[in-house]
Amino acid sequence: MFEPSPAPIPGIATLAGSNLTERMRVSNKKHLLWGARGDRRTAIVWLLRDTRRPNAPLLSGARVEMVTDLEDGVYTAEFRDTRQGRSLHSEFIFVDKGIVFLEVPEFDSPVSDVTVLIRAM
Repeated sequence: MFEPSPAPIPGIATLAGSNLTERMRVSNKKHLLWGARGDRRTAIVWLLRDTRRPNAPLLSGARVEMVTDLEDGVYTAEFRDTRQGRSLHSEFIFVDKGIVFLEVPEFDSPVSDVTVLIRAM
């Protein structure tokens, strides 16, 4: 059973603007993907390992492409363990013509549920 994250993610209250799921792709079909945009400077992605499928791979190395209406520029992408509520990794990404590319990095321990908070610098 899923239990909510014990630590709130800063900025999440502003993410009621636009469902991005229809405009997203993930490199492995054994991963589940959802996304939303708040204002034109904030978005969130949820990436889950689909444990209903046999041999579903870990999330590390998964690539996500999103077509958004985010403003062009430099953003931070903060990868968080959704179940534990802890930050796993942060990096800079670039949005160009509304296109966002993410690659899930290697983590110190296996993670099957990641939230990525994308915020303009």
